[in-house]
Amino acid sequence: MKYNSKIVGAYIDAGRHDCFACSLDRKSLTDFTNKEWDHWISDYINYNNELEIELSKMEPEDIVKQYYKAMNSHDQKMQFACLTRQNLCNYLAANMDNNLLMNAGYNNVYMDGEQNVKSAKFISLREVSGLGNPKGTVEYAATIEFKFKNEITSNSGKQTRFIILKKESDKSGWRIDSEGTGP
Repeated sequence: MKYNSKIVGAYIDAGRHDCFACSLDRKSLTDFTNKEWDHWISDYINYNNELEIELSKMEPEDIVKQYYKAMNSHDQKMQFACLTRQNLCNYLAANMDNNLLMNAGYNNVYMDGEQNVKSAKFISLREVSGLGNPKGTVEYAATIEFKFKNEITSNSGKQTRFIILKKESDKSGWRIDSEGTGP
């Protein structure tokens, strides 16, 4: 960005899998705001939003079940509402074309991701501990019966997903911070 022929700013991203940028003088979000991500984002959450209120009342187990219920019914709004805002930001740059600043939307970000799921039937859930997760997080192993449109990196059938949840703020309640195939 230029002003009066002088460079006054720029968008420098961290690459196609990380949407966060840095300033020209290498200052981070924390340097600018004096807040870590979770404290900063809490100022921008609409705590009066009906969906926000509904999810904030749920226990971590309920959030996981709601997430897979939404995935099974292809309710993308509810599914993504179950994620932390930082997790959602990953969709801005994941598998992005190197010539773009960000992905245009959620669809097609992950070839074998949510849009490739025909069905996701929730089977069971158990809490997992002792894995050295950060303070303030909880982890669960969820067993899900998946049916995929295309079997790309996973086969259809029963699979375990490891889900880490945290609270972005006390008011927002629990949200899914990560989902993976191993602890």
